[in-house]
Amino acid sequence: MLKCTTKTVISVDCYDLEDYINGHYDHPIELIASWEQGNDSVFEVHINGEEPSVWEAQELAEFKQNGGGGYGVPQIVMNEMVRDGLLEAGDYLVDICW
Repeated sequence: MLKCTTKTVISVDCYDLEDYINGHYDHPIELIASWEQGNDSVFEVHINGEEPSVWEAQELAEFKQNGGGGYGVPQIVMNEMVRDGLLEAGDYLVDICW
């Protein structure tokens, strides 16, 4: 028998998520470029609202100040949004299609 696990996920369109995040911050975030994902793909990310590490806090501050930051910025921002009650914690399946 195949060993597998059933889990609940939050499925969201990349552009809908991007628009939602951008509506809460002064600088735009580009999820597809940040995650380096291709067309017609699905990106899974676990978001639990955890407190940021020192490095993550610096990345978040840089993003808030000037829109900068690297690969992990979307997850860092999404974790902050969970802490602020703006997003639900969970496993996100982000549908990427342009």
